[in-house]
Amino acid sequence: MRRLLPALLVACASAQHPAPPPTFPQFAPFRLPHTFEPTRYRARLAFHPWWFSGHIEIDGTLSQPSDLIWLHGVDLDVHAATAIHGATRIRLAASPPRDDQTIALVARAPLPAGPWTLELDYSGPIRDHESKPIETRGFYVNRDPPEYRALGLFRRGDFLFTQSEPIYARRIFPCIDEPDRKVPWQLTLDVPSGDIAASNAPIARETPLDAARKRVEFAPTLPLPSYLIAFAIGPFRVTDAGRVHVLARPGTTVPTIDASGLLEKLEVYTGLPYPYPKLDLVAVPQLGLGAMENPGLITIDEHSLASTTTIAHELAHQWFGDLATPRWWNDIWLNESFATWMANKLVPEGDLRTLPSWTREQPVRTPAGDLDQLSIDKFSPFERIEKGAAILATIEQFEGDEAFRTAVQRYLARHAHGSVTTEDLAAELTRMDAAIAPTFAALLDHPFPVLEGHLECGKLVLARPLPWPMPVCIAYDRDGHRAEICAASTPTTTEIALPATACPSWAMPDPRGAALHDTIWEPFLAGLAEHGWSQLSITEQHTVFNALRGDDERFRLISKLDGAPTELLPFLSSSIRYVPDDLRESLRQWVRDHYGARTDTIHLDGDSDSRLAVLLVLAGDPRVTAEAVNIARPYRTGDLGNRVQNALSLAAHDPSFASQLLADTAAETRLNHRYALLDGLRGADLGALFQREPARAAPLTVGERIDLLRYACTQTARTELAKLTSEGRQFVYIDQCLAEKQRLEPAFRAWLEPIKAKLRK
Repeated sequence: MRRLLPALLVACASAQHPAPPPTFPQFAPFRLPHTFEPTRYRARLAFHPWWFSGHIEIDGTLSQPSDLIWLHGVDLDVHAATAIHGATRIRLAASPPRDDQTIALVARAPLPAGPWTLELDYSGPIRDHESKPIETRGFYVNRDPPEYRALGLFRRGDFLFTQSEPIYARRIFPCIDEPDRKVPWQLTLDVPSGDIAASNAPIARETPLDAARKRVEFAPTLPLPSYLIAFAIGPFRVTDAGRVHVLARPGTTVPTIDASGLLEKLEVYTGLPYPYPKLDLVAVPQLGLGAMENPGLITIDEHSLASTTTIAHELAHQWFGDLATPRWWNDIWLNESFATWMANKLVPEGDLRTLPSWTREQPVRTPAGDLDQLSIDKFSPFERIEKGAAILATIEQFEGDEAFRTAVQRYLARHAHGSVTTEDLAAELTRMDAAIAPTFAALLDHPFPVLEGHLECGKLVLARPLPWPMPVCIAYDRDGHRAEICAASTPTTTEIALPATACPSWAMPDPRGAALHDTIWEPFLAGLAEHGWSQLSITEQHTVFNALRGDDERFRLISKLDGAPTELLPFLSSSIRYVPDDLRESLRQWVRDHYGARTDTIHLDGDSDSRLAVLLVLAGDPRVTAEAVNIARPYRTGDLGNRVQNALSLAAHDPSFASQLLADTAAETRLNHRYALLDGLRGADLGALFQREPARAAPLTVGERIDLLRYACTQTARTELAKLTSEGRQFVYIDQCLAEKQRLEPAFRAWLEPIKAKLRK
């Protein structure tokens, strides 16, 4: 009894004076220290309505004794954390979720340097993509089909997807969520027994857990950063497409995909076999991002499944980005620009994009110094990607296909399954041509210089030299045939010879739309339009078209375009208000002629070609206008969600719908609803509507009618506006719009009158 007494006293004292709670550091570094280096992850996840539970084991090495280890984590509750070394198990305290997106693991005493395994049990939320589409970040659910929605999240019939780039793996796993921490991962998922589960690696085994669930264990991956770890779960229908399998929701149309052929071309070009043991394409409804290049498990928006260019881009990423991964996000162009450049080689002119001047002014490397800059909304903007692809294409053109290909192959082979920087690529380019290094560095971080010059007999004369050594490539007329020449321009170069027997009649200083300079086009336009146009590629035609400064010049040239890519749609949609009424049918015919069969199959709702559908509505297409009416009609039952509001102004192009919308707007007493309906009315021909329905317009306030009419662009609307007010400021916009309409009318007529004449016949 006496022996037990001291122990009891200690126990009582401990009960009265419990150990103080751990103190977690207030400050976490933005980039986590390399004190603890992961070497392998093993994670097991189980899914429940609204949340998931996880267990993760992280093998790694402590470089020095430490009582603090940092991990990333967002909205993850760590219930238990242990550090393991052989038979030694040390309990760690884990900080609760923090705004800085980190988890601090604290030991009572410093852990010795050497190998350790961190073992964590945790849980987190499943985000609902359907109710908040922005939540295609981390780990989210698409609830489908509708009959399962009442059952709660993640039951049979739900589809789960992941999106981890750039910094959203930390919403799924406690990990070091930085791209240079590239190690093998092994996942295990507990899922409904009837569902299919897919991840980066092949399935190693499946084991029943009970009548409703099974455990799916995947093989370990090759070394991967956390942002490329992905999985998808659901009752998918699987389509065999050769070396690729396509996972899609039942009922989704899966087009014929020659992914196997694209893979073979990539293997030949890179000199390396496809780096991963399997490849699935997972069709995701309303992905919003287009696609994501997760190795072995590419996620792609359902509506992009038919886009060969998109698929080629994501397949190229398996080498450019997955096999050789940027060490930090400021070099993400090494992923995206290489994939864009490679896709353009695999699918020539499949996605016609040219570089407007504002894009050429952007630095290629991406700011990546805080969480805001790494948000998915700001990450890897289009203009940086396209400029980087243009730099690669022009260096290739100047150095020659084989020399550039050899440099790319060396770059990939040297850094396979590792991390890279821009300097690593520059080293390989320098081995190819030492003179290219300073030009390459200047182009990445500075605006493109401006080429200003004119064509003389046998030469291109520069008004001023370019500021640094760089290749200048020119397509030109050599005795009636197209020829190309690339010259090494220096800061002292004032002219570039164009060898020919006769004087060239045209010159194109931006062949393939990938020059490393901006161009002042006016001195070249007449020769191109009159003599060289038919010898330009579609991409080159659009390079010139987009470089024109005046809309009237564009409209005079637009009839010469051989094709009409998606990039033209914003320009056409913004300009259509200026089209004379008697030429709208001619414009619709031009759209149908240039965009082909797509005009009969596109849709407004969730379609990758929705901008073309909008253009057709603006041009008066009855089929797509009727679709807009069907989408917008639920406003009458009080549904004013984004989908309905987006369709309202388009549906208002239908006169009968506009009349009903006018009546309902006048009767609406809920202020927010009334504002939404007024905004939808702006799509109608308001002058004609008010003249046709004066009784329905009368209940609108004078201010509401003025506000609607003053932003219209018809003479009828101006007449109606003049009945309501004489204030000059109310007429500024409509008068400017009518003046622009009058100025552009000759250009529209030169473009569309020939089509109108054909339609009469």
